[in-house]
Amino acid sequence: MRYFLACFLIFAGIPCFGGGAVFLQKNSGAAQNACGGAVIAKVRGAEAVLWNPAGISIMGSSVIEASGTYSFENYGAAQGTLSAAFQTEDKGNFGFSLETFNISGIEIFDESGIYTGEKSSTEMVAGIAFADRMDYRLHYGIGAKFIYHDLVGYRGIGYSADIGVIFQPALEQEIFIAVSLKNIIGGINWGD
Repeated sequence: MRYFLACFLIFAGIPCFGGGAVFLQKNSGAAQNACGGAVIAKVRGAEAVLWNPAGISIMGSSVIEASGTYSFENYGAAQGTLSAAFQTEDKGNFGFSLETFNISGIEIFDESGIYTGEKSSTEMVAGIAFADRMDYRLHYGIGAKFIYHDLVGYRGIGYSADIGVIFQPALEQEIFIAVSLKNIIGGINWGD
C-alpha cells in the first residue's frame, strides 16, 4: 500500500513528448525495467539521470553504476549504460549517463524482395542532470540529453530535456509522490 499512490500517479501520468526515440522511454536498470518503468518516485542515485533527475538529490553518497543486457532474440539487441552521480555540500547534485542500444543482423531486401545483406542499428544518448532540494520534502531535477541514431544507414543527431519533482509528504513514511516529464522538448535532425 505504501507505493500505491506513487504507482497510480505514474500510470495516470503524462505521456512522453518531444523528439526522443522509443529507446529513451526504456531506460537502464534491471529493477526499474522489471517494474515496467513505474519507478519515477523510487529511483535514487546515478540511474536517476535518465529516469527522474530529481532522484539524484535523494542519494546517500556519490556513485558510479554500469549495466548491460543482451537479447538472443530480436536480432541480438544489446543495451549498455554507464552512469555517475556526485554530491556536493551546498551546490546540489550532478549526474552523467551514457547509454547505448544496438541491434545487429537486420536483414535488408531490395524492392523486388531480393536479400541484399545485413545492417545494424545503433542509438546512443549522453545525459547530464542537476538536482537539489527546495526543502527536506521537495526535490527537483533537470536533465539534458544528446542523442545519436544510426538506423540502418540513416543518421540523426538531436537533443531532448527532462524535468522531475519528488515530494515526500511525511518523513517518517516512505511515501513519495513524483512527476517526471521526459523528452519535453527536443528534436532529431536526420542527415544522409
